[in-house]
Amino acid sequence: MITLTTQQRDVLLLLLHADAPLAATEIGQRVELKPRQVHYILGAVREWLARRGVALQNIPGVGAQVRCSPEQRQHLLDELRAYSRLQLVLSADQRQQILLFTMLTAAEPLVIQRLQETLTVSRSTVLKDMDATATWLARFDLDLVRRQHSGSWIEGPELATRQALTALLWGDMSSGRPIFAIQYGDGLTCALLSDADLLAALAPVRDLVEGCDFDTLIARVSWAEADLGWHFSDESVLYLALALFVQGWRIRVGRYVGCDPEMIAWLSGHAVWPTAEVLVSDYALDVLAIQSEIAAAAMLLLACPHEGGVAIPELHDMIEAALDQIALAYANDTLRADEPLRDGLRSQICTAALASRFGIWLPPRSSDDLPADEGDIERCLTDQIDDLFFAHTGARLADRHRHSLTLLLHAAATRARTSRARRVLVICPSGMATTQLLIARLRSRFPRHSSYEVVPLRQLGAAQIASADLIISTIPLSLDASTPVVQVHPSLTPADVAALDPWLD
Repeated sequence: MITLTTQQRDVLLLLLHADAPLAATEIGQRVELKPRQVHYILGAVREWLARRGVALQNIPGVGAQVRCSPEQRQHLLDELRAYSRLQLVLSADQRQQILLFTMLTAAEPLVIQRLQETLTVSRSTVLKDMDATATWLARFDLDLVRRQHSGSWIEGPELATRQALTALLWGDMSSGRPIFAIQYGDGLTCALLSDADLLAALAPVRDLVEGCDFDTLIARVSWAEADLGWHFSDESVLYLALALFVQGWRIRVGRYVGCDPEMIAWLSGHAVWPTAEVLVSDYALDVLAIQSEIAAAAMLLLACPHEGGVAIPELHDMIEAALDQIALAYANDTLRADEPLRDGLRSQICTAALASRFGIWLPPRSSDDLPADEGDIERCLTDQIDDLFFAHTGARLADRHRHSLTLLLHAAATRARTSRARRVLVICPSGMATTQLLIARLRSRFPRHSSYEVVPLRQLGAAQIASADLIISTIPLSLDASTPVVQVHPSLTPADVAALDPWLD
């Protein structure tokens, strides 16, 4: 009896739904396989179909196509939907992410044989995957300990373990396609859950994903935002929702953060402490544990980039020195008094310092890079600001902060040579820096339309949509409304300008 793998099933489903022959390259792109792997899979698919009296035609230079009547095609689709004799085949990247999840959530050391059984792979494959996961874990100062007779486990502080789990669930992997994702509308998802019954290691993953009440998490972050009087970008709200979910999950399984008394004392005197206290008030913990968990929540809030929040007096002189360097580089003294630039610098520099001090992982920014032929001055200035930051803190700016600074600088330079006029709705989930760049570019390209209303995606309502003449967004939007939507890059490419011309010029 021929048993299909999940990869073979996916390729066969693709062919059955296709109206024309599909080349191996196209199939590979859709199911994330190399053409060589596709050719190998097509052989197994051909044999499976032949047992059912159906031919798979594969013409060189044209592609593969299932040759059958519409009735046979529907019968095959029905059979595949009910097919239970499947073998789950995972890529190395997928296996390693499941292994990371298994190791990070294990309550005790795991022996190689148990990992072989839960992942259904050989001993040599488990050992090879462990080497790859150890490299990833080192990013969080976590060690993968291996003992021949005791098993394997991850060694490091609980706070670091939570950062690794948050990064894994966010999808921040060094290579390959992440199996986890979190986004508005869908919440926390795992791409492998449709086949969770085929692999024991996916059972706890399914339990975790199904236990994530995303709407409640977003509401908690929105409450904290209002209570503090700060503003988080849509991306920051998403990150905080996930980080707080991981915190609650770890507390429920009895894994608590250990926090230095001096750090607790410093945080407890900060305005963020009462807000953090409410966020963890649902957990029944002893005094020492609750103090440390309040501190952990406070660290997350402080380190996440936001507007209107914390300032660090010790970094005031550094920010002023950075403004002097910026004004000198652009030969424009008005930049010293540019309040959006000053606020942006303060937000990025202070949160970068706190994230470094606390050891908090923050998600990498989405690809909002300036075009290759622009931004030389901004990138050079970012290097200089990084040097100032290192001189004051002993740490280097993370890539996400460097990226944001480059956009802030470009926005300020554009603002310094622009005039002002009228408004449209702007949706830009990536945060303040990207928003500033986009608004500055819009004002530069369309000087008669300089009043823009920036609306967080999570607050975009039907009334706002209906009253808008135009919505400009940096992400795809599907709206059941007549209001025109133009998707643009934050730096406004020539194609973006052409698309906006009928509306703004």
